[in-house]
This record gives sequence, C-alpha cells and structure tokens, in this order.
Amino acid sequence: MKNIEVVMVRVYLPGEGPGRDTLLKRLRDWQHVGGATVFEGVPGREPPGVPSVIEFHEIPDKAMETIEFLHSLGVRVVHWRAQLCGPEER
Repeated sequence: MKNIEVVMVRVYLPGEGPGRDTLLKRLRDWQHVGGATVFEGVPGREPPGVPSVIEFHEIPDKAMETIEFLHSLGVRVVHWRAQLCGPEER
C-alpha cells in the first residue's frame, strides 16, 4: 500500500452564481482536476435554486493553484490535507 499526501477540496455553490456544470468543465479542462464528486442539496427559499457541493482531491501544489482560481470566482472553499491510501500503481 502506498500513501500519497493530497489536499481535499470542498466547493460550496449556492443556487445562483457560477453554474455547476460550467465550473466542473473548467476544473476538468483548464485546471486538470482528475475527478470530482457532486452533492446536490435540497432547494430552499433563499437563494433561489438548488445548492451544490463539489468535492475532489489533488496533490498539494495543484490543489492550492485550483483553490486560488476558485477564490477568484468568489465561491466558498474548504480544504484540508489528507492521505490517499491505495495499492501501488504497476
């Protein structure tokens, strides 16, 4: 088993603002984030729309670069260091 240090990134999107699909495409195509999980919230009264959370992990340098990009969009981001554990690649 091999452990790799990563940064977990969680992006909170209100029901309005940057579109979730547009942001996911930007993360994949421009920031080259490998994979992301999307959680959809329950619609509330304010702000209008369905809130979403996007979560992904990346190596520290790449994660911090992506976090800076996300901050430039004005979205709320939470991040923390973690260990990715799994079998060694062949």
